[in-house]
Amino acid sequence: MKNYIVLTLLIILFCSRAFAQTNLSDTESLIRELSSKEITAVVNHDHKTLEDIWAQDFMVNNPYNMVINGRSVVLDRMKEGTINYSAFEREIEGMMILDNTAIEMGLETVYPKEGAPMAGQKVLRRYTNFWMMEDGKWMIKARHANVICMEK
Repeated sequence: MKNYIVLTLLIILFCSRAFAQTNLSDTESLIRELSSKEITAVVNHDHKTLEDIWAQDFMVNNPYNMVINGRSVVLDRMKEGTINYSAFEREIEGMMILDNTAIEMGLETVYPKEGAPMAGQKVLRRYTNFWMMEDGKWMIKARHANVICMEK
């Protein structure tokens, strides 16, 4: 009888771990998809999509050594042309999922256009996005990006 109980407990433990891994990989896949969608929206100045991805109280520590509070302030910078790219690439190097929070880290390459700082240059930067589940959907709550110093 003891063997059956132990066997049953092991099966339950195995199945629950497999289920947790499936949910984890589903969440990671969704965050990767949303991250890609964000890049496209930034390049295309698609403010509606960005309003769906960035939390209203979105906070950014940007590559120009400024902390910006509020999605509307970031969107205003985009309207002014301070955030304006001809191309934007992102390499996700790591992701951690913790309950209702996902942390995404990696390398970004942006090509600023006229009117934006460093226009005409290829700019490499390290980034971290902090995603949170709010009202049933994943949104970026905070972000940090810094330009990688390049040797001349």
